[in-house]
Amino acid sequence: MSRVVIAIIVLASVVAGLAGSSPAQTYLDWPLDPDSSTHIVSGFYGAWQAMWRAEWGRNVNYFHPAIDIPGDTMETVYAVESGYIKAVFTIFDSDAHWRIVIADSAGTEECEGWLYAHLFEWSMPSWIGQWVDAGDSIGVLATWPNPNTLVHLHFSRVRYSGDADAWHDGFWDYEFMDNPMSYLGPAGDTDPPFMQNAIGDQLFAICTDQTSDYFDVGQPISGDVDIICAAYDYCGIYQWKNSPYRIEYKIEGDSVIPWTLAFEFSGSIDSYNGEMEALSHTVFKYDSQCPTGYSDSMFQFYIMTNSDGDALLEASDTSGCWPTTLFHNGDYTISARLTDYDGNSFVDSMSVTVENLYDLTGSIGLSDGGPRLSGSLITIEPDGLSDTTDAAGAFHFPAVGGGSQLLTITRPVYETVDTVFLMTQDSLLDVTVLLGAFVCGDIDGNGSTVVDIADLVFLVDYMFAGGSTPWAMPAVDVDGSGGVDIADLVYVVDFMFSGGPAPVCR
Repeated sequence: MSRVVIAIIVLASVVAGLAGSSPAQTYLDWPLDPDSSTHIVSGFYGAWQAMWRAEWGRNVNYFHPAIDIPGDTMETVYAVESGYIKAVFTIFDSDAHWRIVIADSAGTEECEGWLYAHLFEWSMPSWIGQWVDAGDSIGVLATWPNPNTLVHLHFSRVRYSGDADAWHDGFWDYEFMDNPMSYLGPAGDTDPPFMQNAIGDQLFAICTDQTSDYFDVGQPISGDVDIICAAYDYCGIYQWKNSPYRIEYKIEGDSVIPWTLAFEFSGSIDSYNGEMEALSHTVFKYDSQCPTGYSDSMFQFYIMTNSDGDALLEASDTSGCWPTTLFHNGDYTISARLTDYDGNSFVDSMSVTVENLYDLTGSIGLSDGGPRLSGSLITIEPDGLSDTTDAAGAFHFPAVGGGSQLLTITRPVYETVDTVFLMTQDSLLDVTVLLGAFVCGDIDGNGSTVVDIADLVFLVDYMFAGGSTPWAMPAVDVDGSGGVDIADLVYVVDFMFSGGPAPVCR
């Protein structure tokens, strides 16, 4: 075989191997030097923020729609991708709030781009529509008027449409698309996220779904509930508590909810004039017990159960909860797992007791219309409850646990009934049991296949002395007439003592 042929075979093998492998993830250079290295991040995408909206006359709760990269006054900022300058503007009357947007289209159609904020106005190119290459200098960082605030680059991924005036005036309608860290890659973060007690000495706060009605520490919980954790994260700087990249929870006990995604700050958080405020109230708890942001500690309280399990943040996720009514009463362990963008994780858990108690009433009817309605035994598992029907066939359980319950009805001569039902509220349950196999003439219901003196005594006592009603009236109808009367008594006597015909029940 020639060297050329061998070389071709080797080359084909290499190409085939490359085709079967996954391409390595590539990232953009950072917008501050060193451009391709890791950086401290002081403000995370998705963290809580509040802004004064003059037109609304109030502070509004939002997400931080960017990452903040600390730097120095006059430090050069570089474009991370090539594009066209769409706008240079400020949202407040301050040197520190000027910003520039560079996007991937010069037209008016919807397009995507990068917003760089807190640059000196004079340092930025101002020719709208100008092409900028990746790596070009686009300005320098401005000094914050508040000396307690770090000089930093506020860096967002945005989407919008329109002409230059629309981009200039429409900041509040920009869509903040996703987490810039997805484009820049790991930050070299070595600090795992962390949790602190959300209420008293209890790791999680638990309240009735979509309310501020909290269960006291150690109190059993019931109904539909929200689970709230006080979580935060840092990346090399410890001045502000930030949001973990991902929050998950699981519940273990008699029944299990496996690890479920509560929030992941990776996708769109909409716009300031869009759903961002509603989404903020879906993610964060804002009340006197769990005051996200409005406390000395600047805790962020996350409503972990406000989720449908995916990474898409939607206002409809507010309807999420832990429906404890679907779970049996007992002890459960709630766990939360926090993960940052660099993969550092923290897990903690606590135990809770579920105690839902509901009133169950009902009645047991007989398929043959027999009059003896008392004596049906009803048992309920897993709670181990039992009751016996009264003369009207009624039963009552004043404290049945939630979740699926197995109810069993047993009664002599009738078929046993097993039925599974879900207890999520006070309920009424009426059941008719079917007549089972019986022995014609087994009047006392003892199961004997021989009609004996005990059956005769039972029948006489029932007919003339107010004795117990037979369990199965069809077994007493020994003459097959369709009813029970004195003729049946005569028939039994004739059969037992005069050689009369055997019982012929229908």
